[in-house]
Amino acid sequence: MRRDNEVLVWIVTGGFGAMALGVLLIPLRALTSASNLAFVFLVFTIVVAELGGRSAGLVTAVVSAISLNFFLTEPYLTLTISKPDDVVAFVALAACGLIAAAFGKRRERWSERAGRAGKELDLVKGLVEKLTDGIPLDEILGDLRRAFGLRAVALRDARERILAAVPLGSTPEVEASIRRPGPPAPGRRRTPQPPHRSGLHLARSLGG
Repeated sequence: MRRDNEVLVWIVTGGFGAMALGVLLIPLRALTSASNLAFVFLVFTIVVAELGGRSAGLVTAVVSAISLNFFLTEPYLTLTISKPDDVVAFVALAACGLIAAAFGKRRERWSERAGRAGKELDLVKGLVEKLTDGIPLDEILGDLRRAFGLRAVALRDARERILAAVPLGSTPEVEASIRRPGPPAPGRRRTPQPPHRSGLHLARSLGG
């Protein structure tokens, strides 16, 4: 919900900001062409797309093109365009704004992935610190289960024996939810696992 509110804020900011830019640039329309003024809208669209994501970038791009047409191209205060150069400026601004919005969506996905990776890394660091401090293993597995929204977590050794499981008494469910290694194919020998390794199995199929 917080992310949705942030996107909504940027959508409103982009829309009204593009209209405000059109009004602020009115004194300059007699000094330069609309194609030059379009760069101001393009920069604004890129900033909004980078900070607000794809939806905000799309709204800003569309409103920027309309604002350029309405306030800064002849005949003024209409949605018609009389000069071929202004038509080119309008189309170029709309196209570049949409491209910037598309890249804003990619950046948004990368930012979300980086945020999740950072949270998981912090979680791992916290688990290591708890292990170092001698906190009981059941408590550590419980924190791991709650952090990932799992119903059960089991820790096994190299021989598939359960060393610990949370919540307490969930061992049958964990046994049923984790795929057990099948028998080796005829003519093949199963590769033995090193005895010093242990495995942490997350019963994701049981997640609530």
